[in-house]
Amino acid sequence: MSVVGSASRRNGRFRWSYRFAGAKEPVPDELLHRDVAECCREHLAKLARVVLACGDRFPFAACPRRALTQAGIRSLGITIEDVEELLGFPRGWTDVGRADEEESRLQELQRHVDGVDFRAITRLSRARHCDRTKVEEASDIGQHLLGSIVDQLEARRARNCEKR
Repeated sequence: MSVVGSASRRNGRFRWSYRFAGAKEPVPDELLHRDVAECCREHLAKLARVVLACGDRFPFAACPRRALTQAGIRSLGITIEDVEELLGFPRGWTDVGRADEEESRLQELQRHVDGVDFRAITRLSRARHCDRTKVEEASDIGQHLLGSIVDQLEARRARNCEKR
């Protein structure tokens, strides 16, 4: 797929908009006449929702910080010593003989891993499909021109395919 772009001036600034245009393959209907950046935001939101669903379904496998809890290591069938070794420390590295040993050992190990930022992923997941898909609905002449170019490219591609 290719893209075509157009700029419009608003409040003294140019705003570029790009649309998908077919080359050898047609532009799928769900992408035709839609802004590329808008489509990317929508796709990113879908991926974020998949990540969140995996995090809910497999909480200890989806996030190292969640795994480094008593419930996490039991669920994963590993030991604290296994985690120490996976993080590059010698087995028993966190064993300092405290009364609350397991919890304090896990807290020490948590300091050495990054957790998944589920709040940021949740924000990304909230992007929704925008119904402003038809260029004809735009009030800007540049957007109309852009839509016409996409239509012409798609028509040319379709004619070339029919000739074969």
